[in-house]
Amino acid sequence: MKSVAIIGAGIAGSVCAYWCRHYGHSVTLFDKSRGPGGRASTRRWSDAYGIDMGVPYIVSDDIPADVRPFLNAAITAGSACPWRMIQHNNGQIMGIDTIIGSPKMSQLVRFFVNDVPMVTQYRVTQIQSQKGKWVVAAGDDWYSDRFDQVVLAIPAPQIPDIQGVPDTIRSQAQQMAWSAVNTVLLQTNRPVWSGDYDEDVWQGDVIQTVIADYKKPNRWQGGYTYAIHSTYKWATQSFDTDHPDTITATLLAGIRDRYAVTEADCVAHHVHRWKYAQVLGNNDYVTAAPGGVYACWGMQGTFCGSLMAGYYAAQEIA
Repeated sequence: MKSVAIIGAGIAGSVCAYWCRHYGHSVTLFDKSRGPGGRASTRRWSDAYGIDMGVPYIVSDDIPADVRPFLNAAITAGSACPWRMIQHNNGQIMGIDTIIGSPKMSQLVRFFVNDVPMVTQYRVTQIQSQKGKWVVAAGDDWYSDRFDQVVLAIPAPQIPDIQGVPDTIRSQAQQMAWSAVNTVLLQTNRPVWSGDYDEDVWQGDVIQTVIADYKKPNRWQGGYTYAIHSTYKWATQSFDTDHPDTITATLLAGIRDRYAVTEADCVAHHVHRWKYAQVLGNNDYVTAAPGGVYACWGMQGTFCGSLMAGYYAAQEIA
């Protein structure tokens, strides 16, 4: 049995933790946030429900055969469910088989890390090898346990900020690029569109897609809720220059223009900006460095890309 420290409790880190535990290893998961989720996070919107603000669904046809059984296990446990999503795209209506977390996308990640010891609100800033073991620290706060392996499951641009990362991984992280996504969550007092579909794909200059979150199975039925996702290009270009209020106003203006939604129709909204939404410039899921340090690269900017990165990292450790 190996002791494994996994830094980052997003999709890749949580899946890696699941499989490492499956192989009998001792796992400790570290994350700077209050809980697991990453790009599978859900914004609390009422006492019992929220709106998915990251990856909205997993396309069933994209799921590799190697990992399909444990997604099926999540469905059996009630942490996920199938969703036949109806998509409107360029005038065409099509049905797409997907899997979503239930009753929210983050529940699927929580299934992966069930019973895994987790240290939250702990931003790892350095790792260090001491007598054949690894130790991790947040600032001057060194965690007491020592580990055989360390997995870096955080966005590539954040890896060089951690002291002690092997040069093999550091140099690769510095060569990789990411693109951003701006997301506005919106609640209205009436349906935004009248058509019988769940997602409206724009592929415009600013807005990429709009998803009717309330139409997902086991979601909040107390209102009409939507996730408005921007294009990667616009979000990346505007990320460091535009204020979040400007981002929100731009996305909501597009919604009002396309669907004839008035300000009076809008009940509440919230903006979230994903700076590192999509990885670019690497064809590998995992990089292994001498000494037992691994980096997960969440390829493709999709749930499955991150899922496979975590899965392959666990295979390397096993």
